[in-house]
Amino acid sequence: LLNQKAFAIEFEDEVILTGSEDNLQLVSVYTIQGFKEHLPDLVTGRYLHGCSYYTNSDNKQVKKTKFTAINALQCKRIFQVLIVAGGGTSSTNFLDSTELLFRGDAAWTEITSLKLTTALRGPFMIHVRNSVILTGIEIFLGFIPYKNCLGGDFGESNVDTVWERNVNNLTWVEVGQMKKPRAYHKGSVIGMTEDISKHCK
Repeated sequence: LLNQKAFAIEFEDEVILTGSEDNLQLVSVYTIQGFKEHLPDLVTGRYLHGCSYYTNSDNKQVKKTKFTAINALQCKRIFQVLIVAGGGTSSTNFLDSTELLFRGDAAWTEITSLKLTTALRGPFMIHVRNSVILTGIEIFLGFIPYKNCLGGDFGESNVDTVWERNVNNLTWVEVGQMKKPRAYHKGSVIGMTEDISKHCK
């Protein structure tokens, strides 16, 4: 299967591909041996989105998200939760929705409280100390006419905003801005040293 513009959630022993331009709703697991299994389809197919994971053993939060397939016995366990947000279904249709999947559950769930402030694509999402950070986006500006001649073109703009998933009320909270607006970028977690901190202003 083709998986152009799919985005990956990486673990030590497996990689989970979510969505793609060719198979919008497809979620597949791969190991070093190759394809392992399919997970439930996304509620809303997407590509060029953000994706990550976190672990959750908070009984109240499980109930708040209304994952009805999880019973009281399972709620005592620690769950690995997959998360996808934003993206698009076409070159002009961007998404503002966020979906969660508890590993082992039968379906993804769209979380209304985690609706993004704008439809977007091209974010980078990363897992940091069990928190989920979403950085940088591209927003769709619609059709923009040319100034000096007939016609026009669809416009996009990059944004510098950084959001974090609020664990208490399941919302995205703006926590900062990058120095430069960007989208379709990558990042990593590194240890902060004195030499590195000298360059952080």
